[in-house]
Amino acid sequence: MQERCPDCGIELARYQAESFEEKLLRALEHPVPEQRCLAIQLLGELGSQAALPGLEKVLDTEVNDIYALREAVVALSKIHGPRSRALLQKAAGHPFRIIRQLAEGCLK
Repeated sequence: MQERCPDCGIELARYQAESFEEKLLRALEHPVPEQRCLAIQLLGELGSQAALPGLEKVLDTEVNDIYALREAVVALSKIHGPRSRALLQKAAGHPFRIIRQLAEGCLK
C-alpha cells in the first residue's frame, strides 16, 4: 500500500480508522477534480446529511467546475430533508443556466 496520496501528499495511514463517509467528506477537498466528483456522487448515493455543508461549499465556490456543480445538485436531490431542499432552491438561482435548470427539475 502507498504511504501517501500521489496527488495531494496526504499520509494515508493516518486516516485508516476513519469511516468510509468521513473519507468521502475529506475527499470533497481533494485537489483532483475527478476525485471530488466521485466523492460527491457517492455521498449523494449514501444520502449523507453530513455532506450538506460540503455540498453547499461546492455550490458557492466551484465557479469554474460545471461537473462538480452538476454532481452536487444531483447529490442534493438524493439527500432528503429540508436542508437539502433549501440548497436545491439556492442552486435554482445559480448563474449557470444548466445548473439552474437541473436544480429546478430536481425540485419538481
